[in-house]
Amino acid sequence: MSTVQQVKHQHLIQKWKKIILAQHASGLSAMAFCRREDINIDQFYYWQRQIRRELIAQKEKQETAALPAPAEPSVPVPQEAVQFVPLKPSKSAKKHIAHHLEIQCGPAKIVVLEDTPPDLLRQTLCVLRDVFPPC
Repeated sequence: MSTVQQVKHQHLIQKWKKIILAQHASGLSAMAFCRREDINIDQFYYWQRQIRRELIAQKEKQETAALPAPAEPSVPVPQEAVQFVPLKPSKSAKKHIAHHLEIQCGPAKIVVLEDTPPDLLRQTLCVLRDVFPPC
């Protein structure tokens, strides 16, 4: 992408960030907000996806840069010596296990199921942190 295209893209990202934040602050659905503001709903969703992708890419880049170099073990451990032990909750613990977790921050509500991939949850929470003011 040329420098001119990059500048234009960043300008559009900033413009659409303001529009998306205004939609969230309005309390209206995306469809109702776009109708009221005479905004093409397809463009709204397109830029919302673009902004999310950029935020996720930025976070991944920051996290990768912040990771320390992998430490070498002081005593080498042969691969075949590493074993995992399956863990099973006790019967009494099963009664207290929640089947899902609900997180609400402003208009956003996330339901986290037991099988939700941790990376997806982490990325989603990072995006919410960047898009919404603190809860």
